[in-house]
Amino acid sequence: MTGPLFPAARALTSSPSARAVLRMAALFLALAALTLLSDALGLDLSLAARFYRPGEGWFLAEEEPWRRLYLYGTLPGLFLMLGALGVFSLSLVSLRWTPFRRHALVALLTVVLGGGVLVNGLLKPYWGRPRPSQTVEFGGEWAYRPVFSPGTPGKGQSFPCGHCTMGYVFTALFFLRRRAPRLALAGGAFGLFYGTLVGAARVVQGAHYPTDVLWSLGTVALTAMALDAALVREGKSGAPHPRATRSAVLVFSVAAALVVAFFLTRRPFYETVQMDVDLPHAATTLRVRADADLSLARTLQARDGKVRILFTSQGFALPWSTFSASVTTAYPDGETLEYHIAPRWKGYFSEIENQVRVFVPEETGKRLRVEIPKTGARTGHKDSSMVKVAP
Repeated sequence: MTGPLFPAARALTSSPSARAVLRMAALFLALAALTLLSDALGLDLSLAARFYRPGEGWFLAEEEPWRRLYLYGTLPGLFLMLGALGVFSLSLVSLRWTPFRRHALVALLTVVLGGGVLVNGLLKPYWGRPRPSQTVEFGGEWAYRPVFSPGTPGKGQSFPCGHCTMGYVFTALFFLRRRAPRLALAGGAFGLFYGTLVGAARVVQGAHYPTDVLWSLGTVALTAMALDAALVREGKSGAPHPRATRSAVLVFSVAAALVVAFFLTRRPFYETVQMDVDLPHAATTLRVRADADLSLARTLQARDGKVRILFTSQGFALPWSTFSASVTTAYPDGETLEYHIAPRWKGYFSEIENQVRVFVPEETGKRLRVEIPKTGARTGHKDSSMVKVAP
């Protein structure tokens, strides 16, 4: 066991690139081990169940600060991306900013590649993991899938958490530790805190499991580590080149516009239409029609003793896109009270999910039948068969 073997191994591990690969491998194995442990203990389902009540659903989903974190939680990540792009552009024209050029590029590409391409472009659409609210354990229609059991692409976009990613991207600032240790420590700590806070919001809302949040952190960290190893070198970056400056600024201005446009199309959209039902004493059936495909249609137990209908539409939309809904009622036969909801979307929308929830007091629910069409007019389907939606 003597000879060149151990010196060769020491030489291999002494290489900065080799050490970076080993750190990435160790992080990946740690994430995998934590995921397998979570599956063995059933932590995903048990933790999600703490925020779900069979008679009420995700009872904190529309409370603050969770709703506000859903709507605006990705904005800090967008500001980080624009700031990194600004520093990179300044480094092309000013020697003062040149030492930070590669670090700014690491932060910028962590957002674009980690948050944009890997998470939202590849993993979420193709992994096929249903969200908690879509699984049978929590009133949905699909089976629960562990992380390492990918499903049908498009059948659920739970893995990993996109919102959390835009919080964790701040951890890329940690790699500034050699040039600006205080900023690196503050940025890394903020990233861990804010990403986890946004992740807690998404778990509370039934949109993600804890392991989705864990792998959001892992994806960002692995991306930042790879970029740091590939781009950052000790010593000063090259001085600005006068002929390249104008072209570089133009190219990155166009890139900034494209990236901003991408994030604008991922702006969270959430609208709720609430209807308090004045139920006639003789009514035995409440029929709710919505001109939309419904990802969820359920009756839930009312907490305030009132019959209430809640139509929710959520997804992503451009800021100037608009949503409206008209509601009409009818009482044609003296026994069936009908509510017709006609939502209207104008502009760019994506990943729209619509829900109808009918809240009925326990005593009223004993005599009242709730009917909801499986599909709506907006889908083009003519099938308006009714389903009895059990509490």
